[in-house]
Amino acid sequence: MVVDVPTEWLAALLLGSLRVVGWLIVAPPFAGRSVPGPVKALLSVALALPLLPSLREDLPPLELGPYLGAAIVQLLVGLGLGFVCFLLFQAFRVAGDIVDNLAGFALAQAFDPLSQTQTSIIGRFQGLLASTLLVVTDGWLIVWTGFFRSFEVMPLGARYDPATFATAVTEGIGTMMLSAIQIAAPMLAVLFLADVGLGLATRIAPQLNAFATAFPVKILLTITLIGYTFVAMPGVVAATAERIGGTLVQVAG
Repeated sequence: MVVDVPTEWLAALLLGSLRVVGWLIVAPPFAGRSVPGPVKALLSVALALPLLPSLREDLPPLELGPYLGAAIVQLLVGLGLGFVCFLLFQAFRVAGDIVDNLAGFALAQAFDPLSQTQTSIIGRFQGLLASTLLVVTDGWLIVWTGFFRSFEVMPLGARYDPATFATAVTEGIGTMMLSAIQIAAPMLAVLFLADVGLGLATRIAPQLNAFATAFPVKILLTITLIGYTFVAMPGVVAATAERIGGTLVQVAG
């Protein structure tokens, strides 16, 4: 049995798959070694298949030069959109790293084989918790919707303006830092008040040497109260997913 597949369909599928696989390489929760490379490749083809009817309407000329250039552009666009998504979602891990530095947990950093980076305890835990909540609360559907809409606002044959991506990255870094500080704000306030209390105790009774107990006191406060920050995580993850979906469309447009 011979199946005759039009060349236009295969060309559109390849270009669409390149954008999707570029996005999967960088964007959480698919980035890293948690999702094997062959799975990402097959998933990119599977996700591009439903888009074929619209993709084939905006194909570049089927010649070696223009088509190869379009393939490189689609891969770079996917990587760029994935990097913007990564920046906005990285706020949860950055918030945990800030708490780790102030509480003393940064001394117990460990190598994470999935992300290939050195991570601290709370930063790694908040990153995993945010990834889990993104899947459980169906926030990933909002992210996928924003990514699929990028094919509408930026078809396969369209030109891409790098200045738009540069602006999105700059705004994404600022948003990431602001979100990280907001997430870590309750623990930052508690640890700051603990430092103030220990400083006052040292001034009142220097012989107590209160700062000698600062390290265990901060660890105890962090372990006791860190759970209160997790209560707000579902709402923050949902808001972040909506922001990512809108940003992807904005960058592509």
